Amino acid sequence: MMNKGQSSESSKGKDGTSFRPRILCLHGHNSCNEITEMQIFGLELDKRAKCDFLHGPYPGKAGDGLALFSNGPWYTWVDVSSVAQESLENSLEYLANHLRENGPYDGVYCFSLSCTLVTIFSDPAIWRDQFDFSDRPWKFAILACAGGLQWLETSRRRLSAKGIDIPTLHLKGATDQILDQSTKLEKYWTDATRKSYTHKGGHTIDMTILRREPELKRLLLGFLDENSSTQALTNKLEK
Repeated sequence: MMNKGQSSESSKGKDGTSFRPRILCLHGHNSCNEITEMQIFGLELDKRAKCDFLHGPYPGKAGDGLALFSNGPWYTWVDVSSVAQESLENSLEYLANHLRENGPYDGVYCFSLSCTLVTIFSDPAIWRDQFDFSDRPWKFAILACAGGLQWLETSRRRLSAKGIDIPTLHLKGATDQILDQSTKLEKYWTDATRKSYTHKGGHTIDMTILRREPELKRLLLGFLDENSSTQALTNKLEK
């Protein structure tokens, strides 16, 4: 089981020489790093990147069906027993503290509710103006089954009107009950650097998804190849 801030040892390169991007991986509501690790294995990101896992700051309970795959402990990014917007702000501070100690990262992977957190933090009004970072916390993002749109909407007035301009890959589920939220969240990112794929499942990224949908594997590998070169990313973000 992955603890807060722990790295996936299985993501180390065999020869130790080729560039492997560092990716921060965040779970969804009422989940844990072990569930995220399964998603990372399903997408084979562990073969292409060095993955760090960070759990949410608030205790939660097992989300629907997750107890079949993990014993927890369970965490979330929003304390629903308190003022939700205040707890979201605390989660942004929690994430900022992790990034000060361990960042920056080349990329970020997020699922469900954490996609809202990543979208908010990726805006210069937050990472630069609110938290005084001198550079972006990550250079690309993979957002899976995005949710928590209600908290994103409450932060809209603080965010840039022109959209967030780093490369993104949005993974959505055709039968996901919150598919509409995933689609709406995409619009916070600029069209020019945004790619999207709708898989045949629901609110999940499972261990066999790439075997069932080889077109997703081609898209994902192309996205990583395009955005894992330090110089290529620098050139793209400076345009």
